[in-house]
Amino acid sequence: MSESSTEHLPTVLCVDDEPGVLAALERLLRRDGWRVLLASSGQEALELLARERIDVLVCDQAMPGLKGSEVLCRAKEISPHTVRILLTAHWAQGEVVLPAVNEAEVFRVFPKPWQDEQVRDAVAQAVGCDPLSWGELRRRVQQRLHSSAAAPSHETEAWRPGD
Repeated sequence: MSESSTEHLPTVLCVDDEPGVLAALERLLRRDGWRVLLASSGQEALELLARERIDVLVCDQAMPGLKGSEVLCRAKEISPHTVRILLTAHWAQGEVVLPAVNEAEVFRVFPKPWQDEQVRDAVAQAVGCDPLSWGELRRRVQQRLHSSAAAPSHETEAWRPGD
């Protein structure tokens, strides 16, 4: 496939300092037809984000230099429309997962080793999502929670994201 024929494909950037992990992610995601770019460090990933349109960023947490949560936070600033996914072997450590969720607004967090189908499904769901809209959704949810706590209603009302 030529470079020009792959430019229209959604692009996934995978970041990990372990070559074997990068190769596994590339094999996994290419079979679904995504354009897959690889970076072996957080700095390399940030440089690619500044140059390329990246739809989905899949990043490992434990890397030398910049940690995954730092990369994801910076990625949010550099490329706010890129959907961010964190992979971590430190799943149970709240100090790893919580900053990624709260500050970098990650779409999903997966433990290492990951389940192939979960990662493939998450990337497919992430393509076409707009992380910039999540702040508005969060604001509406908080507003609804605040107003329902302030004035409890006896009516049952279904809430949908489009409300």
